[in-house]
Amino acid sequence: GLHAAIQIHRTGKNLFTTWNREPTLLSFLERGLQLILDVDKAKTEYYEFAVARLQDWRQLFYSRTPANHRLVGIPVHFNTPDPAAIAQELLRRPDFHFFGRAGSVGAVFAGCEGGADA
Repeated sequence: GLHAAIQIHRTGKNLFTTWNREPTLLSFLERGLQLILDVDKAKTEYYEFAVARLQDWRQLFYSRTPANHRLVGIPVHFNTPDPAAIAQELLRRPDFHFFGRAGSVGAVFAGCEGGADA
């Protein structure tokens, strides 16, 4: 899957990688992903409410980020559920350069929504 592809990429560059799969963190990130999706799909009359909920989540997210860290959140969308294809595309993108640098910390959180297989 996606973890394996990123792991292989970093191992090929002799970079150490660990994965934090702590349930509370994953639940929090899943909530943020759902809020982003809610904003993307919000009808006009609910748009401002959806944006406000996402802003509240982001404020909490950034309040828990250490001062010496820089966070960049980049939602991306794919028309395939294939983890290998998604990983290949992410690794080509310059905004995901942290996958190839020593000492960098990155987060990948993916969800699949819609379609025949969802």
